[in-house]
Amino acid sequence: MTTGVLEQRQLYTKGDYVYGGGKGKDTDGDGKKEIDCSSLVWEMLKTAGYNVPYNNTLALKTNITNYDVIEWKDVLPGDIALWPTHTGFVESVDIENKSGLFFGSQNSTGPASATFGTDSNFWPMPIKFLRVKEVFKTGAQPGPAPTPAPATPPAPAVSPLMNFQYPFRKADGTQFTDSEEVFKALESEGSGNFLLGNHGFWHGGIHISHKVAPQCMRDEPIRCMGDGVVIAYRLNKDYLISEFVGENSCETLKYSNSFCLVRHDYKSPVSDEETPGTCNELTLYSLYMHLLPFDRYPASLDEMPAPRIRMVASGFKARSDIKDAVGCEEYGAISAGAEIEILEEHSDHIHAKGKLIAGSVSGRTVGQEFWFAYKQNGLAYPKSDGAPSWKQVILPERTQPGYWKGKVRAVVAASGLTLRQPPATLVHGAIAGEAMSAATSQGSTKPLVLCTSSTIEFDSGKVLNLKIGNKILRMAECTFVPNTSGAPTGLKSHTFPVPDTFWACVEDISPNCYVQWQGLTPSIFDEVVVMDTAIKAGDPIGYLGLNENIAGPNGGTSGKYQVHVEIFSADPRIGDFLKNKAGIKDGKQYLHLPANIALSKKAPQSGTIELSNEHFVELRKAVPFKDAVEWYEVTVVDNGESKTGLVKKEAAKLISQHDWEKLGFRVVKESNQNSDGFLDPDDLPEFFKTLYNDLDKFGNHDNKVTADDLSIALKNSEMRDHWSKLIADHPTEWKSKSDAPKWARLDELLEAFPAVLKHEKERIDKLVFWDELTGSAKVGNGTGVVSHFHPIAMVSNMLPGNRCFCFEQGIVDSPCQKGVPDVSKDHFELLSTQLGVEREVLRAIAVAETGDKVPFKEYVAGKQHATILYERHYMYRLLKLKGYTVEQLNDLSASEPKIVHTYQSGYSYGTEQAQYERFLRASEIDKEVAIKSCSWGKFQVMGEYFARLYKSSDELVEAQNYCALQHLQYFKIFLTKEKNMLEPMRQKNWLTIAKKYNGENQIGYDVNISNAYDQLKANW
Repeated sequence: MTTGVLEQRQLYTKGDYVYGGGKGKDTDGDGKKEIDCSSLVWEMLKTAGYNVPYNNTLALKTNITNYDVIEWKDVLPGDIALWPTHTGFVESVDIENKSGLFFGSQNSTGPASATFGTDSNFWPMPIKFLRVKEVFKTGAQPGPAPTPAPATPPAPAVSPLMNFQYPFRKADGTQFTDSEEVFKALESEGSGNFLLGNHGFWHGGIHISHKVAPQCMRDEPIRCMGDGVVIAYRLNKDYLISEFVGENSCETLKYSNSFCLVRHDYKSPVSDEETPGTCNELTLYSLYMHLLPFDRYPASLDEMPAPRIRMVASGFKARSDIKDAVGCEEYGAISAGAEIEILEEHSDHIHAKGKLIAGSVSGRTVGQEFWFAYKQNGLAYPKSDGAPSWKQVILPERTQPGYWKGKVRAVVAASGLTLRQPPATLVHGAIAGEAMSAATSQGSTKPLVLCTSSTIEFDSGKVLNLKIGNKILRMAECTFVPNTSGAPTGLKSHTFPVPDTFWACVEDISPNCYVQWQGLTPSIFDEVVVMDTAIKAGDPIGYLGLNENIAGPNGGTSGKYQVHVEIFSADPRIGDFLKNKAGIKDGKQYLHLPANIALSKKAPQSGTIELSNEHFVELRKAVPFKDAVEWYEVTVVDNGESKTGLVKKEAAKLISQHDWEKLGFRVVKESNQNSDGFLDPDDLPEFFKTLYNDLDKFGNHDNKVTADDLSIALKNSEMRDHWSKLIADHPTEWKSKSDAPKWARLDELLEAFPAVLKHEKERIDKLVFWDELTGSAKVGNGTGVVSHFHPIAMVSNMLPGNRCFCFEQGIVDSPCQKGVPDVSKDHFELLSTQLGVEREVLRAIAVAETGDKVPFKEYVAGKQHATILYERHYMYRLLKLKGYTVEQLNDLSASEPKIVHTYQSGYSYGTEQAQYERFLRASEIDKEVAIKSCSWGKFQVMGEYFARLYKSSDELVEAQNYCALQHLQYFKIFLTKEKNMLEPMRQKNWLTIAKKYNGENQIGYDVNISNAYDQLKANW
């Protein structure tokens, strides 16, 4: 391997480098040094002691003087990965899966890690791998040796902000778009709702069961909701057993009291306005109860999943029934890469009913079912060339969490693992200790770095979140485990033994994958373990555990797989937090619409629309509109009715996501908290009584409020919005044993059923754990009175405002904070490699469509919008498809010929601003049709094709207006899914391309793209 290069990564990942041609210098005075991919490779090689000339990517392809070409099976971390116009250093590889991780100067982020190959939707497999010939490594560094890290590395100017995620994901492993999607999924949860539990008791969390998240039984773990520290857990070896002995039956019931408790020390961004230098702080806790026991992690025979396949062919048809069946509807084509769960095989031994798990099927979405050709003669149905159309997917075992107390063995996965001194203080958030270094036999000083494949061991309970530059990484005190066979391990560049103990990064999750955990064997079961080990948002917590209950007073068993999730705080600073004492103004913004406000109707309508209730609209969902003045167009549900109107921009009141109280979050507190655990509305604030009494109105209308009412009422978005913003200040249900006053009401409720009462009290005593939280794990003052937030509402408001579609689509490894402003030459090179189409052909389309200019405009001042062209004849055709009569369309054509009209050769489109204004007017007639009638972005792909990439036309607008990489992705999807489009592109058949891209009536478009191609060939 090319040694010593990956240790230089930290020099380029402190936030002071961006992608550019400055050769490592700040040429534009913005405080950031610019460096491109080939310059970064050369600089890192020089610093590692290699004396080779600078080569750009073109020269690297043919340089056999300084480099050896390495076959894929022999690639090691530190080797150079090469694409047609990009390069970087390999960090880790998966030879069998043809994928890996590399470090390079990325166009969108500057120096950073990215995936390539099978696991990447952006970087394909490199065209070549190179390794510097060792003869070019000098005995000493050609320049000054790297300065050893200081004893106290400088802290970043701004502390990394805490990350948050929802506690579960979709079946395909992707994250929910927003809280509305999560709440929609939770609607089918019949019990375990926030605040109001069975029999009228307080309920401080929510339940997530197999009814709403069957994937969390095996495929998808429950996830940690925020960066933090595991302070306690309890892990059952196997399910606990409770026995019910009734008059007529005896039941043995399984249940789990496994839990994980995480502390989150939240700090907001620092204020730079009202109180400069201050921030809002709050200590939060998240609880995950009823998790799967340890012995149940290996899949048993009775829970083996249905067969799952991944399509390797594209074009096979998805249908509502088997082919040629009466009434069978053809949905469309199944894409290569689609993952399908087999639900049923037809008696014809050919077809099967499948459920889409991941990937794309025309006319179907993830989770929906369809029939397709599955087998022939007992084997995978063949493609036209006789090869199998699919491969079976072997599902992995359940993922073990990393917080269980025990010893972990891990193997160095990167090109090396830097050994460090202990941090100055053994606390989370401290700065990591300095890198160890020593003199080599040649006399130069080099860091102590473990070789790839070296094995280390550490205690999972002593992992800390420490700072290195601008990153927070999980680190631990480690020991080295010598290798008794295979490749030599130990220190690179040094001949003396590895120190007895050292600190190192133990991150095992991309993009910071330094080691691969080989397994963790817990050492303690069935008791509370007090911990202080780091965990991050999205890390696995566990899986749904089985909880069986008595079906009724006479016995019987009912059960489901579930987890109980809470977020709460015992921090006395909660009032300052809710009031935004630091006065933070940035972050996600909401438009405040007070009750009784009058919205103006949009012309040609006149008058106003009154809102009865208060509303908060996320600013990114408010549509800018301009006539004589500037407006926001908003749509809300008010008293069950959807209302749309205009708010003057100059009069609009904006509220930051940090203004929790102004956004409607309110504390609900009983005046007598020493009473039982029963929710007594008469002992609560007036605003809560009103909301509580409304539950039956939205529920089952039986004139009494029950938990059943709440399940129904929460399907009403207005009621749910208010209910989910309540913060319940009351005793936790995890402190008091069954003989405490809190449970006195249970004695009354079950007085006639003593066997049931005995069973329930025994189980309560097994579930509680609060008094076992000692030392640093103690919550608040120990009384158990805490403030409960709705977990989904809390996470939702903590999340950033921007939505990175590239991250959701798997194109990039982490979400961006700002979209990419334009498509670069590197992006064209990459797309060329992916599609097998010359880069000049692809870019010629951009030249012909938008002049290859930055594809955004400000049609409304201060608001970025993708370049669009409005096609009035599309509006005519699509309205007709939607049911408009010819008479209606002709009337529209006569009254508004620039908005709706049949195709007319020679029609003048007018100015760019005119296009936008026509689009706005068309949106008043039919918003979705108007979106579909525009061509969008750098490549001017019609909105008509939005469903090929987006869930809705609104998503298309949001994505195209945000990031130029979405223009490129939409263009790519169009080219790959449009029938007979790619081959003409590869053959440079200009006329066919022109007709496919610009319609049969195109005039001169073929000449335009041909000329653009010739110009680009001459001057790329």
